[in-house]
Amino acid sequence: MSKDLQTLAGQVRGWWQQIQFATGAIDSFKTSMAAVLCLWLGNLFGLTHAYWAAISAIVVMAQMPA
Repeated sequence: MSKDLQTLAGQVRGWWQQIQFATGAIDSFKTSMAAVLCLWLGNLFGLTHAYWAAISAIVVMAQMPA
């Protein structure tokens, strides 16, 4: 029975790590899209320092609770 529990624990641990990786990848994608959108809009409106909008988006997206 102990071997079965260890096997099950290993499977659950692997599954949980995959879930966490997927969540992190999705969050990274959202953050990069927000930064790109800010840069694009800043350049569209002719802002001289549009990169500050992208930096702000990155900081705000990093502060979002999971």
